[in-house]
Amino acid sequence: MIDTRRRERLAALFRQEIADIIEHRLSDPRLGFVSVTSVQVSADLGAAKVFVSVYGDEDATREALATLTRAASFIRGEVAKRVRLRQMPTLRFLEDDSLRYGAKVDRLLQEWRGESPEAAD
Repeated sequence: MIDTRRRERLAALFRQEIADIIEHRLSDPRLGFVSVTSVQVSADLGAAKVFVSVYGDEDATREALATLTRAASFIRGEVAKRVRLRQMPTLRFLEDDSLRYGAKVDRLLQEWRGESPEAAD
């Protein structure tokens, strides 16, 4: 087990490296525009959840997540070349739907106040 501060530093480093690898090393057109929003590393460094935001609809998100899942071992290997650790965590890609959720909450608040959603733009 490692301390929380070290895990947070590793998560930030993994986020940066994974984002760079996706942007510069993966050339799959099914990927679309993907942004790595955060990484959560388990206490034993055995696994890492990589949260991504995908520009587009639900189909684009599903396709991008499937592509990233297929490329997870390649991405893990690339990260291992850049970050020296005894054990490199397995990567699991998940959708970060916080932006969509925030937009929904904002829309509901506007409706509750009696405002039209277009008035906020």
